[in-house]
Amino acid sequence: MKKFRIGALLLTIIMCLAACGGGDKKAGKSGDGNSFTTYIVSEPSTLDAQKGSDIYSWAVLKSTMEPLVRLVENSEGGLEIENAGAESYEVSEDKKVYTFKIRDNKWTDGEKVTAEDYAYGIKRSVDPSTGAEMGFLLTNIKNAQAVISKEKPVEELGVKAIDEKTLEITLEEPAEYFIKIATQRIMFPQRKDIIEKYGDQFGSDKDKFIGNGPFVLSEWVHNSEVKLTKSDNYWDKDKVKLDSVNIKILSDENTYSNSFDTGEIETVMANKAQWRDKFMDKEGVKNKTLERPIADYIAFNTKDKYFSNAKIRRAFQLGIDRDKFSEAVTDGIAKPAYGWVPPTINAGEIEYRSKVEEPLVSISKESDPRKLLEEGLKELGITEAPENIEFTISFGDTSQKIRTYAEFMQSSYKDNLGVNVKLDFNEWPIYFSKMNKGDYQFGYLAWTADFDDPYAMLSVFLSNAGNVNTGWVNEEYDNLVIQGGKENDTEKAIELYKKAENILLEEASISPLLYGVSENFQYEYVKNFSVNDLSTQGFKYVDTSDK
Repeated sequence: MKKFRIGALLLTIIMCLAACGGGDKKAGKSGDGNSFTTYIVSEPSTLDAQKGSDIYSWAVLKSTMEPLVRLVENSEGGLEIENAGAESYEVSEDKKVYTFKIRDNKWTDGEKVTAEDYAYGIKRSVDPSTGAEMGFLLTNIKNAQAVISKEKPVEELGVKAIDEKTLEITLEEPAEYFIKIATQRIMFPQRKDIIEKYGDQFGSDKDKFIGNGPFVLSEWVHNSEVKLTKSDNYWDKDKVKLDSVNIKILSDENTYSNSFDTGEIETVMANKAQWRDKFMDKEGVKNKTLERPIADYIAFNTKDKYFSNAKIRRAFQLGIDRDKFSEAVTDGIAKPAYGWVPPTINAGEIEYRSKVEEPLVSISKESDPRKLLEEGLKELGITEAPENIEFTISFGDTSQKIRTYAEFMQSSYKDNLGVNVKLDFNEWPIYFSKMNKGDYQFGYLAWTADFDDPYAMLSVFLSNAGNVNTGWVNEEYDNLVIQGGKENDTEKAIELYKKAENILLEEASISPLLYGVSENFQYEYVKNFSVNDLSTQGFKYVDTSDK
């Protein structure tokens, strides 16, 4: 939903990347070499790496851009840091200074990639004039917070190109997770001349984009398909097995599930029981069940007349039975979320949820949602009965799947709160724009953690984070999350994050609903396609030559 990512934001199931394509015998006769066809369920909002945060654009950017380092999946299924745009890096003794040696690589137009390109891209992410939604992840870089707050110029950011091949980044405090952030789009390089040429239109079309990764953006038919071809300028092109990648924009689950069944696609995510059970028994297909660092949730616009009141937000937070919701809309595959940080997230080597009880477990036992709603309305001086009030919940998809989600929620709010809820369905780019502008009452979203640390989830709601516009601000929450990110003692960091998560959910600025679990299916000849949300390897190592 990231990520709105989905990761990566995230409507947990509908916003997830799946792959489809040549499949079986039909793929073998495609005639376009070693190819792979994948799909995303909505149009990318932008391919400007610094400005976007949705998983649809991330699916493209991971393969068309070259980060300093990337996270790749090893043979055991774990993730490892791999040098990418940087051939090596060193960390100072005090763990505050990272020095990256930039390797010989080229942009798709043949120009050399330099340390200054990386420095420029990182500075764009914290420059207030850019409007970067993910820039808050870089606040541990020296002076980043002051730059974001317009207290210091971007030139004073702790990032500089020492020479054409040397990039130096200085942190405010040591941060163990920083190298994982270096795999993300907010630290991608950019060409200043190209950015200045296209301005706000950069990243909006094939001809207004440039990359330096293993693949070239060769075609973008909006709301239909994105095509990638192997780059001849890429430094590591000999390890890239695919000649082409087709990314179709498909939103209907039955369409892509049926295509997989008929051998026209190569991999698919199927959580609906009828498809999941069928693919489990399908010959020549392999399966992987994956718990994902994703939380589906409701965001409340705290600037709204009604949702400015914490008791009304709490009423809606508790107005849905999460266990019944999971069973009804995912056949019990997704896990009910009573906290914000998913069970898959670790603090250091410790799984966060093993140490911290989900806040809504106790909160839901203590409160009557209907009574909270009535008390909240009274505090606002509203005398109307709940039955006479209409609320509107917005969604960033129009598929039947999300309509099923919506109808369950609509019915639950009617039964538990007595209110009438209007359903507002939008295509993702329109929804994305409305949420950014605060043009909504409450909306369904998902967030995918960008890296393996509670900070990746909790930092989303810092006051200066611009990716989810709820209007909610809490100084104590900000301080706890920031201090947790700086704390090198894992136990102390967990305690700080615990306090912050409790504040987030006690004030009900959001309402987590589900943790992501997915059933992924691939034909057996598909090699090295990672379904791990935290992986940033994209399609670089995918190989379908045995099909």
